Amino acid sequence: MKTFYTFLILACIFSVNAVAQGNSKMEEIVVKTAVFCDHCNYCDSCKPRIETALFAVAGVKQAKLHIESQTIKIVYNTKKTSKAEILNAILSSGYAADGLQPKATDYARLEGCCKRK
Repeated sequence: MKTFYTFLILACIFSVNAVAQGNSKMEEIVVKTAVFCDHCNYCDSCKPRIETALFAVAGVKQAKLHIESQTIKIVYNTKKTSKAEILNAILSSGYAADGLQPKATDYARLEGCCKRK
C-alpha cells in the first residue's frame, strides 16, 4: 500500500509539471543590432536602455546585450509576445534590430555618445 501511495504522489507531481510546461513555450532568439558607443559595457546608456525596453514587453524573461558581437540574446514566452513585438521594442528604444532602422524621432532621443559618429 505504501508503494501505491508513493507511486500516486510521483504521478501527480509529474502530471502537474507536464501541465505547467505545456502552458508556456519559451523561445530564444538572437537579434542583430548596432551600438556605436565605445563605453556601453559600463555606462548607463545603451545597455540598460535596450534591456529595459525589452523587459517592458510582456513575456520577455531574459534580455542581454552583447556589445562585442552587436547582438541581443532574448528569451521569451511565445504565448505572451512575438518576435515582431520584440523587434518593435528595440526599434522604439532607438536602436536597429535585424537590419530594421529606428524612426528618426526614436533615434534622436539617444544620448550623443550612443549615436553613430
